[in-house]
Amino acid sequence: GDKRVDKYLPTDLGNFYDSKASPVLLLTVYEIYFIQAEAHARLGHDTKAKKFYEAGIVESFKMVGADTTGYLAKPEVNFNAAGSADARLNLIMTQKYYAMYLQAESFTDWRRTGYPVLTTKNPGKEIPRRFPYPQSELSYNKENVPTGISLTSKMWWDQ
Repeated sequence: GDKRVDKYLPTDLGNFYDSKASPVLLLTVYEIYFIQAEAHARLGHDTKAKKFYEAGIVESFKMVGADTTGYLAKPEVNFNAAGSADARLNLIMTQKYYAMYLQAESFTDWRRTGYPVLTTKNPGKEIPRRFPYPQSELSYNKENVPTGISLTSKMWWDQ
Protein backbone atom coordinates (compact mmCIF):
# COMPACT_ATOMS: atom_id res chain seq x y z
CA GLY A 1 0.00 0.00 0.00
CA ASP A 2 0.80 3.65 -0.24
CA LYS A 3 2.94 4.68 2.76
CA ARG A 4 2.80 8.41 2.07
CA VAL A 5 1.36 10.50 4.88
CA ASP A 6 0.68 13.43 2.53
CA LYS A 7 -2.15 11.66 0.70
CA TYR A 8 -4.27 12.27 3.82
CA LEU A 9 -3.53 15.99 3.93
CA PRO A 10 -5.58 18.73 2.30
CA THR A 11 -3.97 20.35 -0.73
CA ASP A 12 -4.01 23.83 0.87
CA LEU A 13 -2.07 22.78 3.99
CA GLY A 14 0.48 25.51 3.30
CA ASN A 15 -2.17 28.08 4.13
CA PHE A 16 -2.42 26.63 7.63
CA TYR A 17 1.26 27.34 8.26
CA ASP A 18 2.17 30.33 6.10
CA SER A 19 -0.70 32.79 6.05
CA LYS A 20 -0.90 35.98 8.09
CA ALA A 21 -3.83 34.42 9.93
CA SER A 22 -1.94 31.22 10.85
CA PRO A 23 -2.35 30.32 14.52
CA VAL A 24 0.51 30.38 16.99
CA LEU A 25 0.25 27.00 18.66
CA LEU A 26 1.52 27.09 22.23
CA LEU A 27 -0.23 24.06 23.70
CA THR A 28 -2.73 21.99 21.80
CA VAL A 29 -5.15 19.25 22.77
CA TYR A 30 -3.30 16.78 20.55
CA GLU A 31 0.02 17.55 22.26
CA ILE A 32 -1.59 16.79 25.61
CA TYR A 33 -3.00 13.53 24.23
CA PHE A 34 0.43 12.49 22.94
CA ILE A 35 2.05 13.38 26.31
CA GLN A 36 -0.53 11.19 28.05
CA ALA A 37 0.00 8.41 25.50
CA GLU A 38 3.74 8.45 26.16
CA ALA A 39 3.25 8.42 29.93
CA HIS A 40 0.83 5.50 29.81
CA ALA A 41 3.05 3.61 27.35
CA ARG A 42 6.03 4.00 29.66
CA LEU A 43 3.91 2.69 32.55
CA GLY A 44 2.76 -0.30 30.51
CA HIS A 45 -0.87 0.86 30.35
CA ASP A 46 -1.26 -0.11 26.70
CA THR A 47 -5.04 0.34 26.49
CA LYS A 48 -4.87 3.91 27.81
CA ALA A 49 -1.77 4.66 25.72
CA LYS A 50 -3.59 3.54 22.57
CA LYS A 51 -6.63 5.64 23.43
CA PHE A 52 -4.57 8.83 23.86
CA TYR A 53 -2.31 8.01 20.88
CA GLU A 54 -5.29 7.69 18.55
CA ALA A 55 -6.98 10.78 20.03
CA GLY A 56 -3.78 12.75 19.41
CA ILE A 57 -3.71 11.70 15.77
CA VAL A 58 -7.40 12.46 15.23
CA GLU A 59 -7.14 15.91 16.85
CA SER A 60 -3.98 16.83 14.93
CA PHE A 61 -5.66 15.87 11.66
CA LYS A 62 -8.73 17.92 12.62
CA MET A 63 -6.52 20.95 13.29
CA VAL A 64 -5.38 21.07 9.67
CA GLY A 65 -8.62 19.79 8.11
CA ALA A 66 -7.22 16.38 7.12
CA ASP A 67 -9.16 13.12 6.84
CA THR A 68 -8.16 10.25 9.15
CA THR A 69 -10.22 7.66 7.25
CA GLY A 70 -8.08 4.54 7.03
CA TYR A 71 -4.99 6.20 8.52
CA LEU A 72 -5.12 4.53 11.95
CA ALA A 73 -5.48 1.09 10.35
CA LYS A 74 -2.25 1.42 8.36
CA PRO A 75 0.27 -1.14 9.69
CA GLU A 76 2.94 1.53 10.25
CA VAL A 77 0.48 3.59 12.34
CA ASN A 78 -1.63 0.88 14.01
CA PHE A 79 -0.85 0.80 17.73
CA ASN A 80 -1.90 -2.84 18.11
CA ALA A 81 0.51 -3.89 15.34
CA ALA A 82 3.52 -2.59 17.30
CA GLY A 83 5.11 -5.67 18.80
CA SER A 84 7.04 -4.18 21.71
CA ALA A 85 6.93 -1.33 24.21
CA ASP A 86 9.80 0.31 22.32
CA ALA A 87 7.90 0.04 19.02
CA ARG A 88 4.81 1.59 20.63
CA LEU A 89 6.88 4.48 22.01
CA ASN A 90 8.34 4.95 18.53
CA LEU A 91 4.82 5.16 17.07
CA ILE A 92 3.69 7.70 19.66
CA MET A 93 6.73 9.95 19.27
CA THR A 94 6.72 9.72 15.47
CA GLN A 95 3.06 10.72 15.21
CA LYS A 96 3.63 13.50 17.76
CA TYR A 97 6.56 14.70 15.64
CA TYR A 98 4.32 14.83 12.56
CA ALA A 99 1.52 16.57 14.45
CA MET A 100 3.83 19.20 15.93
CA TYR A 101 5.54 20.09 12.69
CA LEU A 102 7.52 23.35 13.01
CA GLN A 103 7.15 23.46 16.80
CA ALA A 104 10.29 23.44 18.96
CA GLU A 105 8.92 20.72 21.23
CA SER A 106 9.40 18.20 18.41
CA PHE A 107 13.14 18.82 18.47
CA THR A 108 13.25 18.46 22.26
CA ASP A 109 11.24 15.22 22.13
CA TRP A 110 13.57 13.79 19.48
CA ARG A 111 16.64 14.60 21.56
CA ARG A 112 14.96 13.23 24.68
CA THR A 113 13.68 9.93 23.24
CA GLY A 114 15.57 9.30 20.00
CA TYR A 115 12.24 9.01 18.17
CA PRO A 116 11.44 9.33 15.41
CA VAL A 117 14.67 7.90 14.04
CA LEU A 118 16.08 10.74 11.97
CA THR A 119 18.93 10.65 9.49
CA THR A 120 20.78 13.42 7.76
CA LYS A 121 21.01 13.72 3.99
CA ASN A 122 24.70 14.64 4.36
CA PRO A 123 26.79 11.48 4.74
CA GLY A 124 29.19 11.67 7.67
CA LYS A 125 27.32 14.59 9.25
CA GLU A 126 25.23 14.55 12.41
CA ILE A 127 21.98 16.35 13.12
CA PRO A 128 22.66 19.32 15.44
CA ARG A 129 21.55 18.71 19.01
CA ARG A 130 22.05 22.10 20.60
CA PHE A 131 22.55 25.79 19.94
CA PRO A 132 26.06 27.19 20.19
CA TYR A 133 26.96 29.47 23.07
CA PRO A 134 26.33 33.07 22.01
CA GLN A 135 29.23 35.37 21.27
CA SER A 136 28.32 37.51 24.30
CA GLU A 137 29.01 34.52 26.58
CA LEU A 138 32.27 33.78 24.80
CA SER A 139 33.31 37.44 25.08
CA TYR A 140 32.17 38.31 28.61
CA ASN A 141 31.82 35.03 30.48
CA LYS A 142 34.46 32.83 28.83
CA GLU A 143 35.62 31.25 32.08
CA ASN A 144 32.17 29.69 32.56
CA VAL A 145 31.67 28.43 29.00
CA PRO A 146 32.53 24.73 28.70
CA THR A 147 35.19 23.82 26.19
CA GLY A 148 34.84 21.14 23.55
CA ILE A 149 31.14 21.87 22.92
CA SER A 150 29.86 21.68 19.34
CA LEU A 151 26.48 21.76 17.64
CA THR A 152 26.34 17.97 17.84
CA SER A 153 27.35 17.65 21.51
CA LYS A 154 24.63 16.17 23.67
CA MET A 155 23.05 18.22 26.41
CA TRP A 156 23.62 17.19 30.03
CA TRP A 157 20.23 15.43 30.14
CA ASP A 158 20.68 13.81 26.72
CA GLN A 159 23.52 11.41 27.55
